[in-house]
Amino acid sequence: MRSGFTTNKRFFADAGVPRGTLRFYSFMVMVLLLFFWSSPLLLIAEEGGGSTSGTSSKVEGILEEHGYSESDIQGVLNVFLGAQNKGVPGDMLVPRVQEGVAKGVPAPRLVGALKRDIDYLMNARRLFAEAEAEGVFLSRESQWKRAANMLAAGFGSDELGRLIQICREDPDKFRPISLLYASLSTWGLSKEDGLSVAEALVSSAIPSEEYEGILDLYRAARRERIRPEELTERIAARAGSSESVEELERVILR
Repeated sequence: MRSGFTTNKRFFADAGVPRGTLRFYSFMVMVLLLFFWSSPLLLIAEEGGGSTSGTSSKVEGILEEHGYSESDIQGVLNVFLGAQNKGVPGDMLVPRVQEGVAKGVPAPRLVGALKRDIDYLMNARRLFAEAEAEGVFLSRESQWKRAANMLAAGFGSDELGRLIQICREDPDKFRPISLLYASLSTWGLSKEDGLSVAEALVSSAIPSEEYEGILDLYRAARRERIRPEELTERIAARAGSSESVEELERVILR
């Protein structure tokens, strides 16, 4: 750096530049250097690049440790680069790599699985956008992963989109209500009834950590020979005035 400034002084001196002008130019060079060194935009760019590089290095290390070839590793890293270009954080895909290498999955199959994961994440993001809730959900990676997992499990875009819409004002309830919805669906409840229950619970004062207890109400209703459709109507009508699943149970089953 010092030799560079010496050369510049000689250049200006040879050109017959006044000494005061030389001091001015030197001052401006120092100001510009200080600006670029301290620019927040540059710091953000470096931090972002470091994060992406860190994920790639981690994935590369995992694959090398498990004996994948250089061409296989590059193929997987290309998928991560494509995910980055689509706005999908690479760290969301690392667990898939860890799962794949633990099972000895060949690189082509691993690449295919990663691409499917990216598609599900992109479709989930599209549903967030359609519900005008993209900002609040994408900032919660666990919610984003949960939505993608539901698509991967075979739930339709229409029902997932409705769950997102229901939770738009309180996105932290999305994961527990989607888990309940999946359980009720597996148990045999119709899509319409499941969404009705979800909407009633999310708009109620019942804590989200108690949502899974609703499944027990349907089991109890079956023992009491109460039709699922009838119980759904009771939940929809009474959840708003209940503060717990236990209180709701007393109202609709006893």
